[in-house]
Amino acid sequence: MDDPENRRLPSRDNGGDGPGGWKAWLQMLLALAIVVGLIIALRWAIGRLGGQTASTESDVLRVVSRTAVTTKQELVLVRMGGRLVLVGRSPAGMARLGEVDDPAEVERIVAGKAAREQAEGGEA
Repeated sequence: MDDPENRRLPSRDNGGDGPGGWKAWLQMLLALAIVVGLIIALRWAIGRLGGQTASTESDVLRVVSRTAVTTKQELVLVRMGGRLVLVGRSPAGMARLGEVDDPAEVERIVAGKAAREQAEGGEA
């Protein structure tokens, strides 16, 4: 009746249709490309918005100097109008450590910092 030599196994070639066909692979790769493209576009948009709204310098506030104390802690000297504020920054947050209110002292500190930067730039 049944000849074992004439028996055939079901064909795995489904012509691109079905769960293992090339159409399914193409659809999956297209979906992956869309997701990756959306991630890149979102990252770019966040960078653009963050760059426009956050500024490190302004007419009112200006970072005069930074000094690392440890890898996770630093001292930041900020000029606010006519005064200087020393701020400590760490992973736990920020804290005001000191303040210079005297306008003559503020100008002396800022001018000294500018002179040191100019001298270092001239030597290089």
